[in-house]
Amino acid sequence: MTELVELIGAVAGNRLRIGYRDSSAAGNLVGDNAAMKDVLGVLPQIALRDGLQEVVEQLSVAAA
Repeated sequence: MTELVELIGAVAGNRLRIGYRDSSAAGNLVGDNAAMKDVLGVLPQIALRDGLQEVVEQLSVAAA
């Protein structure tokens, strides 16, 4: 999760300060698209960084 947040910050041109806290809630967060590829035969059409860059650009235009 930290890597994703850092990537979003980098693409948006912001250096983020990330804080952590203890949590009693256990969770399983997995950012792996292998099942999508194996089960559905779907392959990503764009790299994560490139997709995030497009979103940031579109939001910047919409906010202007």
